[in-house]
Amino acid sequence: MSILILEFVELEDFVAELRERGMKSVRIEIESASGEPRGEFHNAPHTATAVVTALLTVNERHSAIVRWERTLLVTDSISLRMEREQSREKMFANFEKVKAELTTLGFAVARGQWKIS
Repeated sequence: MSILILEFVELEDFVAELRERGMKSVRIEIESASGEPRGEFHNAPHTATAVVTALLTVNERHSAIVRWERTLLVTDSISLRMEREQSREKMFANFEKVKAELTTLGFAVARGQWKIS
């Protein structure tokens, strides 16, 4: 079985694809990425994103993961250490906003990522 990834930049395009396929549920999770440490204090950029996915079965041999993401938090490693709780609160508040937006658009939203074995 092959798995294709169909990634969208714009929420409107992601939603249109899901609606065209009659899909009503999505999964959402947080991914984070850190850049290269720089400077005397080895400060590294850090970004957290909400990743929204839906699993689409194309036919018996092909599936697709439809994917869209939105940035939740952009910071750096020093700020994360100094403002850990505030950064966490901001990230999860933004995460809840994304969930609410998807729910308002008519989707059932569950936490977690798809696993295919």
